[in-house]
Amino acid sequence: YLVAIVLRPGNSPAKHGAFGLLRTLLRRLRRAFPGAALRVRVDGGFAGNDWLDVLEAQRVEYVVGLASNARLVRRAGRLLGEAYGLSQFSGRTEHVSGETCYAARSWSRRRRVIIKAEVVRLPGREPRCNPRFVVTNLQESPAAVYAVYCQQGDVENRLKELHEGLALGRTSCSRFWANQFRVLLTAAAYVL
Repeated sequence: YLVAIVLRPGNSPAKHGAFGLLRTLLRRLRRAFPGAALRVRVDGGFAGNDWLDVLEAQRVEYVVGLASNARLVRRAGRLLGEAYGLSQFSGRTEHVSGETCYAARSWSRRRRVIIKAEVVRLPGREPRCNPRFVVTNLQESPAAVYAVYCQQGDVENRLKELHEGLALGRTSCSRFWANQFRVLLTAAAYVL
């Protein structure tokens, strides 16, 4: 897993500087590992057409989280019904995977979207539908693609360890570069 820790102003969006950083990382990885397939896995804040176009232009495999909306939920309807039936029968949380071709209004073209139709059952509560969506260019089965997306949870746990265990967020200096240096030292300490 490759994670870059770079400070940005507190009011900058998540994508701020990401294009340049991605291009630099991909260039270095391709130089170090020629012929290797590179895969990018990111959250829904990166599901805009600009980001997807960059990923496709860079010829990388990608799995990008996608925010739910009414159109996607309608497309997941049959799968949610199937998951609900399975959940009624088993009495447990159940999920069913599927796919659709979809284009948000801002996208330049239709792309493959994986659907995870889940019905969550918790003791003492009514069952709750919990559809999830990811956009991808991977060719694997919907369940396999969603499993790839879920692997990011492990990376997020490592980041949480870094943030909470080593106080990564403690950037109390009034100077940006001093705070950036502290973040880099903290990340180096975590790696060691």
